[in-house]
This record gives sequence, structure tokens and C-alpha cells, in this order.
Amino acid sequence: MSRIWGLGLIPGITFKLKPAIHKFAGPLTIALSSLGLYGQSFAVPSAVTLSTRAVEPPIAGLGLHRFEAGTVIANMRLGCSMGAKCTAPQLGIGTAAAYNLNQHFAVDSSLLTLTGNDASQASGSVGEGGRGTEFLIGGRAEVRARRYGFFAVDKPGVVNWSHALTGANLTPNGTGGFKLAYQFQSRTYFANEIGGGAEFSPNDRLHVRVEMGDLIVHNNDTLRYNIAGIVMPVCAGACSRWTSNLQTTAGVYFTAGRPIEWNPGRFDDRPEHPFLDRTNVSLLAVGMLAQAADAITTQRFLRHGIVEGNPLAAPFVKYGWSGQIGLAALSNLGEIGGMRALHRMHQHRMERLLPVVVGSASAVMAYRNQQISDRPAQ
Repeated sequence: MSRIWGLGLIPGITFKLKPAIHKFAGPLTIALSSLGLYGQSFAVPSAVTLSTRAVEPPIAGLGLHRFEAGTVIANMRLGCSMGAKCTAPQLGIGTAAAYNLNQHFAVDSSLLTLTGNDASQASGSVGEGGRGTEFLIGGRAEVRARRYGFFAVDKPGVVNWSHALTGANLTPNGTGGFKLAYQFQSRTYFANEIGGGAEFSPNDRLHVRVEMGDLIVHNNDTLRYNIAGIVMPVCAGACSRWTSNLQTTAGVYFTAGRPIEWNPGRFDDRPEHPFLDRTNVSLLAVGMLAQAADAITTQRFLRHGIVEGNPLAAPFVKYGWSGQIGLAALSNLGEIGGMRALHRMHQHRMERLLPVVVGSASAVMAYRNQQISDRPAQ
């Protein structure tokens, strides 16, 4: 880090241009004498003070290179094959790669495989889905300090089950009945993960990331029954539906390729404005009002027997207002903690944007909850 000397304000101070004893005193004396300034005194009129400001030079290779590759593990809830509801998550392992466009944006990808077969069905049953595999590729947006970063991701992709039930053949057995033979094959669904997380870079070649997101899967559970040559589509539940699945991922990434020149953000307690200023307090207050509307409408539709679809909120809100208040406390602590970290990183636009995004999402959810609650029973 270099220091740039500047001038500020100190009224009533006089400076004399005469160097003290120093190894540079001789050359400086000659320079002042040639200008006719040696021994001259100058009063500072409206005041000038010596001050410094820190200037971060562009740094190449400080924990940021073009290419990244690593190993990831995930706590995965893929909803199981056939859209069945799984009560227990499974462990997924795999690889990941990324290409950093600059210090803020990257193309991110991951390939994960479940370590066990579909846990929703007993082994050998007709509903067995085999082994689940997930491939996602999309964008990552990140704000960084020297060693830390916070990011959001949006990664579309696919989820595949290796041995899913796709239909059955019913053939006459000659005694007035039918012989049933189930059909299995690989089945692939569209998926999209939206989430965020944090990053730590202990050195220039290593990144550690932790991420949590909602994996949205578009299931298509239509089965094709062939009954004596007549093919009929049959749905196992809803023919085509979206499911939300909580997924938590941790990975270790190693960097390679050309380093990227970038200015790492400062992480200190000397921001441009106080953290709890009027703007931040107002944004947090409006956001909490939107969260309150979301909470009230959520508890309302839960009383009508509707299930919470958000996998992050579902474990809390099912316990009524005690769980709802606990969720609100955790959410607001996380939001304020994120804003505080962005504040210390001098990412003040992102600091203001975070409560706007959270509050807007809560307002949209409150509106949707109200629409669901007012919908007449079928």
C-alpha cells in the first residue's frame, strides 16, 4: 500500500523551508537555494495540514486467477424420484469448476452424485429411482475483500435418476387376467439453484466456499401404461410440478491460469458513513414491515391446511408463531450481519441493496400468500 501526501487545514502555522540534518539535506539545500527559497518562511493563510490517504494499487494474483477447480460435498434433498417427499437428506460428492471473468463475476459449475440410491423407496420396489446425479452451471456475483467474499449464485441445470419408473406393460395371460411388467430407465428433470454463501482465501491458490440455496426441480412423473397394445399416460401424483429442495454445499477450490489484476476492497472500521444512519434504519424498518406481512399471511394459509413451500422456512413455520418469530430473528440477524460486513468492506451500494432485496422478496411472498389464502377450496 502506498501513501499519498495531501494538504489540509491548520490556521496560524508558519513553515520554514530549511531541511534538518538528514542524508537528503545536502541535495535538498542545493535545490532550495537554486530556487531562492532556502531559509524563507511562509505563513499558511487559510490553513493547510499534512494528511495521508491510503491508496490500494492494483494487485495481480492475490488469491484470484482465471480458472478454479475443486472438490465439493453437499447435503442434498432432491425430492427423490417420482417427486416423492424425502424426509432425510443424502450426502452428495463431486467436482466443481469456475472461470473468473473479473473480481465480481464468474461462471460456476458443479457435478454432484448421491452416495446412495433413492431413499424414498425400499430397494427392489417398483418406485426405486436408482442413483441421483445433479449438474448445474450458471453465474456467480461476488463482492470481495483481500481474503473474504460474499456471493450470490443462479445456476440452471439438470437432475437425473438412473433407474426411474417410466411405465408398465400389461399383457393378457390367457386366463382373463393380465401380466404386469414394470419399465425402468434413466429420467432427467430441469433444475435451477438460487442461493448464496461466503468465501475464504487463506492463500493465493486456495478458496474455501460454503453455499446454501433452494434447488428448484421441475418433475414430470407421467407414466406410460401399455395395456394390450393401447398406450395410456398415467400420472403418479401431479403430472408436472415444481419442487423446492434445500441444498447446502461446501467446497475447496484450487486456482490456475493467468492472475487477474484487481483492487481488493478494504475491510476496516473507517467507513464513509455511520452504519446505523437514517438510510439504513429506514430500509431495515420497511423491510421488517414486509417480513411481518409475510409472517401473518404465512400463518394464515397454514391454518387452511396449505403446506409451506420454502425449504428454508418450512422447518420453523410449522411450529406456529414461536417458530415464525425464531425464523424472523435468525433472518434479521443474518441480514444485519451481512450489511455490517459489506459496510466494513466499503461496499456501500451493496449494503443498501441487501435490505431492499430482502424486503421486496418478503412483500412479494406476502402478496402470494394472501392470494393463496383467498383462493376458494376446490
